[in-house]
Amino acid sequence: MRGFLWCQGDMRSGKAKVPWEDICFLKNESGLGIRRLEPFNVALLTYIWSLLTPKESLLAEETYIVWFSHCIPRHAFLLWLVIQQNLKTQDRLRQWDVGPMINLNMSRCPLCEMCPDSHNHLFFDCLFSSQVWTIVKTKANMLNSPSSLNQIVDWIVPFAKKKSAHGVIAKIVFAALTYFVWQEQNGRFFKQQKRSKKQLSEVILSTVRLKLLMFHFRNSSRIDKVLNI
Repeated sequence: MRGFLWCQGDMRSGKAKVPWEDICFLKNESGLGIRRLEPFNVALLTYIWSLLTPKESLLAEETYIVWFSHCIPRHAFLLWLVIQQNLKTQDRLRQWDVGPMINLNMSRCPLCEMCPDSHNHLFFDCLFSSQVWTIVKTKANMLNSPSSLNQIVDWIVPFAKKKSAHGVIAKIVFAALTYFVWQEQNGRFFKQQKRSKKQLSEVILSTVRLKLLMFHFRNSSRIDKVLNI
C-alpha cells in the first residue's frame, strides 16, 4: 500500500502516485480518511490546554505582573507561586500524610496567632499582613489599591504591560509585600524570630527604594514620594 501510494511500486525513492492532500480527504470525498498529524496534534494540544486552564484564567496578564525587566527575581518567583497558590501553607500540608504524631488540625497563623493558617488567610485576610499592606500602600501612594490578593492582581492587570512609574512601582511593591510576608511567616514558624508591623513595612519599603534608585525615569512625583518616605 505504501509502495503504491508514495513510491513507484516498491518502497524506494521516487515520485508519489497520489498527493498526500488527496489521501487525507474523507472516504466519501474519494480519500482514504487518513488524519494529517500536524493539525490533529495542534487541535489535541489546544483541547488539553482548555482542560487544564480555567476559562477565567489570567495567566498571560499575570505573566506581565510577575516577570518584567525591573522585577526582583526572587520576589517575582515567590509571587508567581503565590498567584498560582503553590506555596506550602499549613492548610496545604494537611492534605499530606505527615504522620500520626503531628497534628496540623489546630495550626494557627504565626503572624496573627488567632486564625487557622491558609493561603487565603496569609494573603491578605490575616490581620497582621493586611495592616502591613495598609502601611506600605499608604506610603507608596497606592491608597486606591484593594486588600485581597485576587483583587490586587485584577487592579494591576490593566497597566501591567505599561512601563510607567505607576505600573512599575505597583508591581515591585506587590511582589516585595508577598515575599516579605512569606519570609516573616517562615521566620516565626521555624526560627521564632518576630518583627513588628512597622519593622516589616520598613523592610519592604527600603527594598523598593533601593530598587527604584537603579531606574532612570522621567521626573515623577510617584517616584519622589516613594524615595523620600
